[in-house]
Amino acid sequence: MAEKKDAYVVEIPVDEEHQNKVLYCMKTIAAIQHHPSTEISQSPGHLLLLKLGQRDEDLFGRRIALKESRIDSIRREMFQLCCFFLLFHGLFWTMLFTSSVNVKQESNC
Repeated sequence: MAEKKDAYVVEIPVDEEHQNKVLYCMKTIAAIQHHPSTEISQSPGHLLLLKLGQRDEDLFGRRIALKESRIDSIRREMFQLCCFFLLFHGLFWTMLFTSSVNVKQESNC
C-alpha cells in the first residue's frame, strides 16, 4: 500500500451544550458519592440492613400498586353500573310516561 504524505488532522470543536452535559454528569456522580446510602453501604452490617430496607420498600410499593389497580378497576365498574342504572331508569320512565299518555288518550275517545 502506498503511504499518504498529505494526511491531515481535523479538530472537532466542543460546543457549550456538550460541556454542560459533562458538567451535569460530573455533578450527579459527585452527589451520588456523597449520598448517605453510599456511606452506609461501606459497612457490611449496615449494607445488609440497607438491602433489607430496600427490599421491604420494593415489596410495599408492589402491594400498594396492586391495591391501587384494584381500586381503579372497582371505580370503573361502579361508573359503569351507575351509567346502566341511569340508562335503565331513563328508558323505564320514558316507557311508563308514553304508556300512561296513550291510556289517557284512549279513555278520552
